[in-house]
Amino acid sequence: MLAHEVNFFFVMLSAIDALGGRGVSTKKKVSDKTRQDMRFCAVESPFCDVRVEGAGTVEKHQFLMSWLECWLRFQTMRAVCGAVVFDIDGTLIDEAGRPNHSVVALYKTCKELNLQCCIVTARPETAKNRRNTASMLRENGIDDWESLYMMPSVHDGQYRGVCVSVLSAYKRQCRDDIETRHRILANIGDMWHDLMRFPLHGPMLSMKTRDLGECGIFFPPMSHGEVAVKLMAEAGAVQERGAKVW
Repeated sequence: MLAHEVNFFFVMLSAIDALGGRGVSTKKKVSDKTRQDMRFCAVESPFCDVRVEGAGTVEKHQFLMSWLECWLRFQTMRAVCGAVVFDIDGTLIDEAGRPNHSVVALYKTCKELNLQCCIVTARPETAKNRRNTASMLRENGIDDWESLYMMPSVHDGQYRGVCVSVLSAYKRQCRDDIETRHRILANIGDMWHDLMRFPLHGPMLSMKTRDLGECGIFFPPMSHGEVAVKLMAEAGAVQERGAKVW
């Protein structure tokens, strides 16, 4: 059995607990009816998406964060410690600049579990922007992060935001740096390039047919063994951030 298949097996075991709602401390719990209608579904793809009947973005994200909390609690029960990586825009903070409450609640749960919280954003690195970004995060109840990575104006000789491969390479480099200090347990983002390296190869080529509006979980190959949690990207988010998707 391949490593990602073994991981996926344990993902589904821990998802049983998430579906039952045990051990979940997110402030807004998913209703029993919505939880019953939600399913993880993987068909000829490494991506396991959430199928929801009659649920919107908020409910889907609540479900994913409830599942991820159970997964992280399962890891800590095994005496596994490490870090969780968070994106900012569309993840901790929505496109309107408001806190994404279910993700922020998960961030705080990570702190309670003594897990390191690392933030990796493609926001440009300037002294002023770093101060403003840190202030904005704290105003929304997000603080005490282990590290805050911001993207330099030029990465690997290319200007930021010109293509997804540059953004994904930058974010992978940040995760490589985090991995020198902590084991990465999970990575959360709303864009595919937050979670995996482009261009895609091998079994990940099937991901090219995936839409940005999908959400779910997967274990990216050639990563650090973390579970990747894909949130729904809001309409127009890619164009607003200046990135070409594929």
